[in-house]
Amino acid sequence: HEFDIGAAALAGKIGGIHSTTCLNSNIDGPELVDLPTFATVSVGARTAVFGGYATNDLSCYRPSSRPNVSPIDASAFRQTWQQALASLGERSASAALFVPMTHQLVPHDRASAESLAEEDPQLAALTPIILGGHEHDIFVETVGRSTVVKVGQDAERIGVVDIWWDLGGEMHTRVELLPAAAFEPDGEVLAWVSTQAASLDRMMSV
Repeated sequence: HEFDIGAAALAGKIGGIHSTTCLNSNIDGPELVDLPTFATVSVGARTAVFGGYATNDLSCYRPSSRPNVSPIDASAFRQTWQQALASLGERSASAALFVPMTHQLVPHDRASAESLAEEDPQLAALTPIILGGHEHDIFVETVGRSTVVKVGQDAERIGVVDIWWDLGGEMHTRVELLPAAAFEPDGEVLAWVSTQAASLDRMMSV
């Protein structure tokens, strides 16, 4: 629903975010062209590469504000990975993990994982987890070489995904879902949520 307010208004909202990184790995348009297509995180001597992808199912968008979106498939993942390798330069050999973050329906996430496993087994071996959004229900399932993790709606659960390498260099993963209600509420976060909810109500009532 980010595009419900239009690409220009969305770009303005993103421009006001300073505490995190917003990625755009598959949306073509002047409003979002300045967003990075990937992010890297150092894990000891290794480098993890992250990509952020929006669904290309146009039925999920308002007809008046549909973005130009490329499919989330092996070619999209490969393009992001290659851009990251080029950016790393001499450190490209350290790239050992790829984590796509997607916003699409679970059948499409399954298709993305299958496409990657079939068309690029080498990259699939470095992509143990696909972090997915959009669904209101929980899905944690392995498709191809990747486990699709979708923790459901309204931040009711917190997904904890561990990825590590043993002394022999073999990659391992673990996924755990924790109930958000098990953690004591934070007053500052609650105030922020209230402000955002009020802002959303104003936008949607126009």
